[in-house]
Amino acid sequence: MIISAIKDSEIWNNTVSIFKKNKHYDIYFDLNFHLIHCLSSDSVLAFIYKANNDYFFLPFLTNKINNTEFYDFETIMGYSGPLTTNLDYSFLKKSWYQFYEELKSIKIIAGLIRFNPILKNHNTYINSPNFTLEKIKKTLYLDYRDNNYDKGFSKNVFRNLNKAKKNLLYLDKDQTIENFNIFFKIYNSRMNSKKAEERFFFKKEYFTKLMNNYPNNTKILIAKKNNEIVGGIIGIFSQNIGNVHLSAYSTKGLNYGVAYYLRYELIKELENCVDILHFGGGNSNNDDDSLLTFKKNFSRNFLDFYIGKFIIDSNIYNNLIKDWKNTNPDKANKYKNYFLKYRF
Repeated sequence: MIISAIKDSEIWNNTVSIFKKNKHYDIYFDLNFHLIHCLSSDSVLAFIYKANNDYFFLPFLTNKINNTEFYDFETIMGYSGPLTTNLDYSFLKKSWYQFYEELKSIKIIAGLIRFNPILKNHNTYINSPNFTLEKIKKTLYLDYRDNNYDKGFSKNVFRNLNKAKKNLLYLDKDQTIENFNIFFKIYNSRMNSKKAEERFFFKKEYFTKLMNNYPNNTKILIAKKNNEIVGGIIGIFSQNIGNVHLSAYSTKGLNYGVAYYLRYELIKELENCVDILHFGGGNSNNDDDSLLTFKKNFSRNFLDFYIGKFIIDSNIYNNLIKDWKNTNPDKANKYKNYFLKYRF
């Protein structure tokens, strides 16, 4: 069945509690975490399949396709995908088939699934004509269960920590609305300087909701020099898994070693909160990606990040892509690798 985050919140929470018991869970499956990422709560849904005592759970966001009566879907930005209590082929086949049928009944024609590298839930994938699995890139994680995890930090980390110390950087760790507002400003300013696409920006309301909904599941660190803000970082966590959620730095801050300083301090802040801290990957799938190279200073534990491309009605989907290419020749190359490219 397909449930609504608002109307069926009790069912959603009761279902995920099953996975929480086994610590097979990440914050990306949380109901409220979905709601703060959406302008309309009506678009936050989840699919549940139950057979005997086994469950299959997949939350997602729906999107009305312009100038049509149809919808598409995607999982939340980050790492979610399905949760299941049973990896048996027969159960998974029935789950994915029922998912297909129920999406079809509400006029969803296609969707994108972002799997969770830590939970390795891409292993739920079942080969079928309407479903393809694609390995996108590497991500990195830190395992706190290794008591000597920091022995793997590069010399570059400590060189930059010394630089931060010499420049008298200091931390503001207060989980206050003021600090979340500060982060909002420096993050969006950084996105502006990079000329990032609109989808990479966040509204101030997002950070307010993050603070209010997750006072015990977030860590925000603001770096300062002589009362000047030079950077910030936010970590999110649930049960045994943490994630480096967002970070941003001023140009001055980068010269002071603030990127290394803040990540190091966040790692230490979460040391007693979780077993694993997921760093995510780079901005691309290139081995020499600059963001990935930076993260490798803190860990060499690699994971594979997969996406799933799910098509319910191939005729409608293919016609949408064809029409989009004909009317947007200037965007065809830029978005050629995007599954739901007609959104742009």
